[in-house]
Amino acid sequence: MKILYICFFVTALLLCSCTSTRFVEYEIFEIEGLDGKASTAVSVNNKGEIAGEVCDEEGNRAFFMNLNGEIVYFKCPSFTETKIITVNDNSLVLGYG
Repeated sequence: MKILYICFFVTALLLCSCTSTRFVEYEIFEIEGLDGKASTAVSVNNKGEIAGEVCDEEGNRAFFMNLNGEIVYFKCPSFTETKIITVNDNSLVLGYG
């Protein structure tokens, strides 16, 4: 019987936490300096650095933008495109080609 009460209590806590309303403040801004037709920010770390992908005439390329606004494109000659998965809080970028 104790297990049933514990399961019920945990379930009630989960339901209450899922239904609570939370407001998050955010800011939308344009990333300037990206070459290409379309771009997507895939990941932002706690510093505000951005990792994403840009599509241009050469195909899809991954990019990383640091806090100074400097953009690094990840292009590998043996791959037709590069993709970003995430950037962590130590500015390490994970992706593939």
